[in-house]
Formats: sequence, C-alpha cells, structure tokens
Amino acid sequence: MSTLRMPRRLGAFAGATALLALAAGLPATAAAAAPAKPRIASAPDYIVNVATGYVLDSGGDTSATRVPAYLFKDATNPSNNLKFTYDPDSKKIRNVATGYVLDSGGDTSATRVPAYLFKDDNNNPSDNLKWTYDPGTKQIRNVATGYVLDSGGDSSATRVPAYLFKDATNPSDNLKWNSTVFGARDTRGVCLDAGNTRNNGDQVRDWQCLGHTNQRFTVDDNHVKVDDTIGSGKEMCLDAGNSRNNGDKVRLWQCLDHTNQRWVVRDGQFVLKDTIGTSREMCLDSGSYRNNGDAVIIYQCGATNPNQKWIVQRGYIKLADTLA
Repeated sequence: MSTLRMPRRLGAFAGATALLALAAGLPATAAAAAPAKPRIASAPDYIVNVATGYVLDSGGDTSATRVPAYLFKDATNPSNNLKFTYDPDSKKIRNVATGYVLDSGGDTSATRVPAYLFKDDNNNPSDNLKWTYDPGTKQIRNVATGYVLDSGGDSSATRVPAYLFKDATNPSDNLKWNSTVFGARDTRGVCLDAGNTRNNGDQVRDWQCLGHTNQRFTVDDNHVKVDDTIGSGKEMCLDAGNSRNNGDKVRLWQCLDHTNQRWVVRDGQFVLKDTIGTSREMCLDSGSYRNNGDAVIIYQCGATNPNQKWIVQRGYIKLADTLA
C-alpha cells in the first residue's frame, strides 16, 4: 500500500441526487395527491472499475446510432468522454461528451458480450438502456438482460472494450464499480481535510472520509492543491510554514511556488522537498489520535511511522492503516 498513484486533475465532487416534492394544489374534484417531480440526474463523475482502475469511456464516438463502449486507463484525464451521469428515474447512464447512454443491446448470445452506447435522442424507453446499481455488490446491472458491466480484467492497452457478463453472482472485482454518480460515496478511512473555508492560514486537519470537496486534492508539480480552488485565481496549497520543527501545523496558503509548499511523494510519505537529504527530513503527519478536527502536522520522517503513510484514491488523501 506504499505506492501512490497521483492524479493530476480530477473531477469535482459529485453529490448524491435529491428528491424534489411538488406541492401544487389540485382541483376540488381530484382525490389523488399531486405527483412528485422527477429526481434530478447526478453530477458528472467517473465510473471506475475496482479490478483495473480503468474508467468507462465513450471515446467521443458519435459515428453511428449504436457505438462500442470502452474503458480508459487514465482516470486523471479531465475529458468529458470519461464522465457520466445517472438519472434514477429513467435509470440511464449518460455520457457528458456525446449524450449517448449505456446500452446492452438486449444481447444474451454469450456469457460475455460487448457493451454499447446508444444515441437516445428520443428518450427511448427500452429496458436495454436502463441500469441499476447495487452498493453492496458494486455491480451495474442491465434491466433487460440482467447482465452486469464487466472490465474483463483487461489492461492490455490504454483503451480497451467494455463488456457485459451473465453471471451476476460471480464475486470478481472485474464486475465491481465505484462512482459518486450512483449516490454512493467511499467513506472508508481518515482523510486529509481542508476545512470549509479557503483562507491563508486555515488549519489542515484529519476527518472521517466523507467524499466531500474539502477532502479532494490534486498533486501538481510538487504542490498539493485543494481541488475546488484550481482555476479560481486563488489556488490554495498545503503549506508547512517557515520552520521545520516537530509538531508544526500544516496550513492552507495561496499557492506561491514557495519551498514551504513543495512536497515529494516517496514510499507512501509526503516529504518536504527542501528537507530531503538532510539529517532531519520532515513528513506530513496525521498525529497519533486521528480524531475529526485533529491538526495535521509535520514531523521527522520515520520509515515505519503509520501516521505518515498515505494513499491517494481518486483525489482523496487517506491514512493507509485506516483502510484495512
């Protein structure tokens, strides 16, 4: 768990869908209650395979009414080809770039069959285009065929085909997917948290992982940036302050390309770059208690210190030993 795969730019936090109630009155002769408004579709996000880390991909293909669905290796790529929404009423999974929706084609001719994307300009009601997500099994199941989305474990190229698999009882991670578009958030572990404001000097802290924007970061050219400030004109970075003492608190500060803001990821640790090679290398440290709101500090690096071992998962910086 010591190897970190650092995203360069990840999509913004995608919230759960909301249910809107309609409170309009009815004519006096009507006995039924007014119908509820449809639920809104989710905000866009990646749909990530648990086994391979590849993400669902349209490839931007609009060359036909029905086109192949793909999986793409680079989940840090900001392309809308890789971002989808889910509408809980229509049960459709729609690509942001093309507007095409995930489609089984009704194909049950083999145990593993191709997955497609369909143009759906006319709000086609076919169950081939409808999907459900089970947060327990993490499977995406087609309503028409019962087949589930499948990566096939294929990581042989940057872009590979997406499949559908017949046996939904199979526990393989090839059939498991994570995404905020279904309203499910990964709340395992303790995360690095920027707090609710974005001011110079704001304390960086430990907090239970909640899938919140406060907990999403981008590692860019040795800087750790709060994801929702990127491109804002005031990007905020993790800053160690001017001294290099055990227990110094890590704070937010406007990104200035300063030595206080430069970190190197090494063996699961975030090491202050200007201390590397000295007799007192300093690391990002959670502190010993890991309670919500506890200050994140710098502390002399210890190769086996669990307070200094972090894993990055889709933009969340998590303490490795809290994921067990």
